[in-house]
Amino acid sequence: MTTKRLCVLLPDLKTAHRLVDALRRRGIADSDIYVVANEGTELGDLPAAGAIETSDFYPQLKRGLAMGGTIGLIGGLVAMRVAGAVFGGGAVLLFGAIGAGVNALLAAMAGAAFPNSRLAQFGTAWSISCEKSMSMPRCPS
Repeated sequence: MTTKRLCVLLPDLKTAHRLVDALRRRGIADSDIYVVANEGTELGDLPAAGAIETSDFYPQLKRGLAMGGTIGLIGGLVAMRVAGAVFGGGAVLLFGAIGAGVNALLAAMAGAAFPNSRLAQFGTAWSISCEKSMSMPRCPS
């Protein structure tokens, strides 16, 4: 089953509580609902987002895999050309896998230090009030 993430900007915590309660009544588990709010906002019993959801970890991991794999494959092709057919196609695959793994790790670690880029689409509305909250449920599509 595929899931779709819905991001909703809400005016206050009371509205966030009503939305989360409605989602729970619809059968959506708390593990599929994340509420993000400005630092210092007490969420109470609302399911708070973890560090992975509030950081840019996953988008950077995906970019790192793609870029590292591409660079590794190119490096493998260059190594095969320089060393001749001694390594064969195995070197290309090995360099691609090593490049993807190393770059994904480094990019994900860097991404964990930055706020989630998905939140940028909400612009300044996100930082206007400490009472604002955001619900990000994962719903079946």
